[in-house]
Amino acid sequence: VVVSGEQELRADRIDVDVQRNMAWAQGNVVFRRGKDDSNVLRCDNLEYDITKRTVNVQRLKGDARPFRILEAESASKGDGNVFVLRDARITTCTNDADRAHYSVRVREVEVVPQDHMAAHGMSWWFGVVPVMYLPYWYRDLQDNLGYNIQPGYDSRMGAFLLNSYSYRMNEYLKGETQLDYRTRRGVAVGQDLKWLDPEKQWRGDGTVYYAHDLNPKDDDDEYDDIDPQRYRVRLRHSQSLSDSDTLMAEGQYLSDPDILEDFFEREFRR
Repeated sequence: VVVSGEQELRADRIDVDVQRNMAWAQGNVVFRRGKDDSNVLRCDNLEYDITKRTVNVQRLKGDARPFRILEAESASKGDGNVFVLRDARITTCTNDADRAHYSVRVREVEVVPQDHMAAHGMSWWFGVVPVMYLPYWYRDLQDNLGYNIQPGYDSRMGAFLLNSYSYRMNEYLKGETQLDYRTRRGVAVGQDLKWLDPEKQWRGDGTVYYAHDLNPKDDDDEYDDIDPQRYRVRLRHSQSLSDSDTLMAEGQYLSDPDILEDFFEREFRR
C-alpha cells in the first residue's frame, strides 16, 4: 500500500523508487483518488509518479463518476488533470459490464474533468448492437451543455428515446431543446429557458412541453376523456431581496391532471 494525501495505491506488488518518487504496481492494482468510491481504478499494471501525480496504466477498469470505464487497453493521466484512454468502452449504465444497456467505444478519448471530453473513432452501442459512428466527437462538460440521449423501456411508454440539446445563449441565459419519442405514446417536443445571476442573487426558468399522445388514459379512471393534445407550461423565479428575505414565485398550466405523472414522473413523485 502506498498513500499520498487522499490518493491510495494497492497491489500484489509495488516497487518504489524513493529518490525519484516513482511507484510501479503489479497484480490486482486498485488506485483510489479521494475517500469515497466515486473514483476507483482497477488495472493489471500501473506506473505512478508520486510528485507529479501522473499515472500510466495497462488494461484498466473502474469508476470515474459520472462514467464507468468498462475496459481500456491503456490509460494515462498527465499534468493539468488530463486523462487519456485508448481502445476503451465507457458507459453511465449501472449494470454489470456484460449486461450494460448502452456504451460508447472509442479509439482514443481525452477527458478534462469539469471542462471537456474529445474522442476519436467513437461508436455508440445499445447492448451488443452498434447504432452510430463518428470519427470525432467533442462534448463540453461545463454546465451540462451539449447533446444528451436517454434510451430505455417503460411498461406504460414502451421503448423510448429522449433527446435534449443544451446551449448557452449568453452569460445569464441557457436554453435546452427536447425531442422525445415513445413507441406507445408518440412524439413530444419541449423548450426550456433558464436564467441565472452569476452572483446567485436571482434565478428562474420557463418550460413549455407538448406531446401528441397516441394512448392518453387515466390510471385512476377519474378522467375518461383526456385530450391527446397534452401540454405543460411552467414559469419559476426566485430572487434575493436582502440577507434574510427571498422572493419565490411559480406558475404552472397543465392540459390535464395526469400529464405530470405520465411525462414528468420524477417531478410528480417529489
